[in-house]
Amino acid sequence: MMTSEKQMLLEIEAFCSTLFSDTPSDLAEIDQAMSYSLLSGGKRLRALIPCMVVEAHQKEWQRALYPAVALECVHTYSLIHDDLPCMDNDDYRRGKLTNHKVFGEAVALLAGDGLLTEAFLLLTQGQLHGDYSSEQTCLLVKTLSQAAGRYGMIGGQILDIKTDINRTPDRLLRMHRLKTGALLEAAFVIGSYLSTEDPEIVSLWRQIGRCFGIIFQMQDDLLDVIGDSSLMGKATGRDASLHKWTYVECFGVTETQQLLEEEFRTLFDLLAKVPADTSAFLEMFNRIKTRTQ
Repeated sequence: MMTSEKQMLLEIEAFCSTLFSDTPSDLAEIDQAMSYSLLSGGKRLRALIPCMVVEAHQKEWQRALYPAVALECVHTYSLIHDDLPCMDNDDYRRGKLTNHKVFGEAVALLAGDGLLTEAFLLLTQGQLHGDYSSEQTCLLVKTLSQAAGRYGMIGGQILDIKTDINRTPDRLLRMHRLKTGALLEAAFVIGSYLSTEDPEIVSLWRQIGRCFGIIFQMQDDLLDVIGDSSLMGKATGRDASLHKWTYVECFGVTETQQLLEEEFRTLFDLLAKVPADTSAFLEMFNRIKTRTQ
């Protein structure tokens, strides 16, 4: 019997909480700042995905627990830094004050750094726990570091803050493949490395992750224009006020919605080719197709 997303989320959340269960008194502030953002909720998609991939291949999904939380740490670090005054200067995230509004810019910066560093410690702990081999650990470290690094998420952020240069559809796609898509793609690839040694199957999951990353960013861009801020936990209209280069800015609402439909068709076609029980992903993707936050 397959484990429900709800049960996976409960275990992921509990595991996240354990990271801050043994805090030295003189370092309490950094743990408080890190836990404030990591434990503030969110969809936990990047954590869920590798667990679901492993389960789809009829293996114990808990073997992906350490990498799942590592992905969530990297994602949370990126949000803390994105919200800083030197970047997007946001006041709210997930309906709560952003990290720097609570702890100050210096501690928020360090909290992000701490979460990024913690991610790679978690990958090694998964090996020590016996969930995967040293060879697999190397693949996981390589995948996560590339996704989060200068030619992944960091590179995408560079393109984002330089969007006054060369505002073309190709640059937009490249920016979002790196900034948003790279980490989501890594989540699928990490799950595949823990599930199979077949490079063709790994490639399929990678393509699914790449497609899903574009879909998620298109939806974010649309929701910033047509979404409900009370549901999203943050202000809408921020992209336009900051003159950000988004899918809506590039193509308009109607064409972006059409492009989104095309990407979903591609996503479902790719999913159908995976030789595994992908029913949980089919349900997830259908739910995400109609998301409002």
